[in-house]
Amino acid sequence: MVDIDLSDFFGDAKRAVDIGGLTGGMELFHRFDSYRAYSWLIQIPGIGGTIGSIAGHFVGSTTENVLTLAAKQVGQIGYNVEDIMVDRVNDKFYFPGRPSTEETVVTFDNLLKGEAAVGLWNWMRTTYDPITGTHSGAAIDTAGFKKNVDIILLDHNRDPQWCARLYGCWPKNWRLAEFNYSLNEFHSIEVTLRYDMVGYYKNGATVFEDLIKPAT
Repeated sequence: MVDIDLSDFFGDAKRAVDIGGLTGGMELFHRFDSYRAYSWLIQIPGIGGTIGSIAGHFVGSTTENVLTLAAKQVGQIGYNVEDIMVDRVNDKFYFPGRPSTEETVVTFDNLLKGEAAVGLWNWMRTTYDPITGTHSGAAIDTAGFKKNVDIILLDHNRDPQWCARLYGCWPKNWRLAEFNYSLNEFHSIEVTLRYDMVGYYKNGATVFEDLIKPAT
């Protein structure tokens, strides 16, 4: 039998029900607060604020990140490693195999001001342009179709703390939401993003020191 000492997990903050409510027995639930699922920002370089270089459209200003304001939901982000099963007589052993990244879906409000839809549409055109029938987006965005997209996690003071960076990110699917007279909600745009790698870093980390360390 495995002997588990709860002090290894909670230290001096073990849960103790305080019937009288005088000694702070519920301290555990206040000390171990968590980040909120709604406290985040997304940054897509080159198409969030001024995108005058993309198809001649001017969006917002240099201090207004339109896509950051329009984003309302980001799907799950991550990667997985396939397992390799090896048979040894009557036993089975598993070893890590090929890694692969997942897709994520980002939902944006279709804002009246700022033309977020234009920026997303032109980014999608860099992968395949249905107007010209080509896969080259050089005429639309000279920087290329792949970008490093940041999803920034904010604390309770709305200060950036952690960043999930999607390396080599590009739009795989661009979809306008349903048009329906009976709906009572903002119209939105869904963009499916494919990325090469993902990293999860502390805000302010330096490339050669902190980025190679796992998040703690």
